[in-house]
Amino acid sequence: MEKGRSLLRWAGVLGIVATLTVFGAAAYGAKEKANSAKEFRSDVITIDSLKAYGELEYAPVTFRHELHTEALRKAGKDCTACHVRDDKGKLSLKFKRTGNTGKKAVEQIYHDNCIGCHKEMAAAGQQSGATECGGCHQLRPSSVSNRQPAGFDLSLHARHSAAFKDKCETCHHQYDKTTKKLVYVKGQEESCRACHGEKATADVRSMQDAAHGECVTCHEERAAAGAKENGPLTCSGCHDASMQAKVKKLTDIPRMKRNQPDVTLVSTIIAVEAGAAGAPEAAMASVPFDHKAHEAYNDTCRVCHHKTLEACSKCHTSRGDEKGGYVTLEQAMHKTTAQQSCVGCHEKRQQKPECAGCHNSMPKGMEQKDSCAKCHVKKLDEPVGAMSAERKAAVAVELLDSRAVATANLSDSDIPEVVEIKDLVDQFQSAKFPHRKIVRALEKKVKDDKLAAVFHGDMLTLCQGCHHHSPASKTPPRCVTCHSKTQVTETGFRPGLKGAFHKQCMGCHEAMKLEKPADTACVECHKKKN
Repeated sequence: MEKGRSLLRWAGVLGIVATLTVFGAAAYGAKEKANSAKEFRSDVITIDSLKAYGELEYAPVTFRHELHTEALRKAGKDCTACHVRDDKGKLSLKFKRTGNTGKKAVEQIYHDNCIGCHKEMAAAGQQSGATECGGCHQLRPSSVSNRQPAGFDLSLHARHSAAFKDKCETCHHQYDKTTKKLVYVKGQEESCRACHGEKATADVRSMQDAAHGECVTCHEERAAAGAKENGPLTCSGCHDASMQAKVKKLTDIPRMKRNQPDVTLVSTIIAVEAGAAGAPEAAMASVPFDHKAHEAYNDTCRVCHHKTLEACSKCHTSRGDEKGGYVTLEQAMHKTTAQQSCVGCHEKRQQKPECAGCHNSMPKGMEQKDSCAKCHVKKLDEPVGAMSAERKAAVAVELLDSRAVATANLSDSDIPEVVEIKDLVDQFQSAKFPHRKIVRALEKKVKDDKLAAVFHGDMLTLCQGCHHHSPASKTPPRCVTCHSKTQVTETGFRPGLKGAFHKQCMGCHEAMKLEKPADTACVECHKKKN
């Protein structure tokens, strides 16, 4: 009997433990689920100022900036409630100070002001922030930044120029190390990033400090003065993707005058850098460059000029220089993964759907075998180093005009209307490929694109999109010439015929984003046998 009671007691205890475990797990799961729900905001700022003095003792604070500015606005306060102005009237990005004043002092500034404000609001019966350490210093904050770079395209630049009546000195300046003052030199206006880097130096503010100190202060002053147009006053106004999409764009952007040439020759002088008369030149021909046309292709000069607005060769020399990070001129022009390089930009253009159908499936490097001469048009007898700017422009125009541009040089008789693919007829019927229709569609896409028209000067190059290991020809070899239809497994780098067809055809449909026929709709290309 006693043994039975003992068993019952233990069963009861185990039951309670199991119940608590289930409810505890459910509660823990609910808490974890709640914590895992992330809020993405463009105004999230990580406050970790004390990192400047060593390792942090607590987790950094995730600060929702616009939540606080809205609360201040309702209380009739502005940015100066948290940010003080320096001796030039510019807002400091630092909280309640213009510089770091020591670990304890900075810590005290945050705690006294943040917690003090929260307590005051709570005492007044208003919704307020945390007053305990864990409320601000969270290991897993629910708010996550999705901030986008603000950007400053040619349209915005033109709008600012008009607003300030072309007074470039409003924004542009140089730092005079002798007088330790900012000065304006007409004709030498540069990108902000020419001086302001990601981190501040002894003499120069960081790009973040400079942009917020100058831009936000200016926007505030214009808003206070009742200006008809003034820039954003909130984080999201500049850094939220949806807000960026709403920024007014000029349809007709005036050309920015920076003494840049309309056309010029990109020289390859090797012994003495560009501009030296009589300097030996590299074996590769100089490149005629249409600068004016390229300006129209891009919405900002920084696509090419990532720091200064000078010629590339000023920083990227033939041997490499510290100013250009020891990246040579040849590397700067040809690096395929760099947005600022010529080849890198052209490679990016090939990712457009109308180009990617062919270029994505071609073996890498295949398409570049004959492309060098498209830029390096002709070796000149006249040394480039001895040419004047006017002479360079005249020669460049002549070379640009001499390039072959795509024309309709294929007649219907050159292009079979339909090609029947019947090498693998088994479960499915043969596929009838609308050959001429596709070639003509590709021709139109090429002629409508200036870059493609130059690189496809001979329309026969279009054939190489599918016939990728054969020379440009009106009678290229059939796929079965290289891809075996009896091959069961794919070996090396050459797939069997079935794999080659599917990789080529389906890959093209996917890259070009063709809805019909879909890349996975088998029966739309070859009907299934009964």
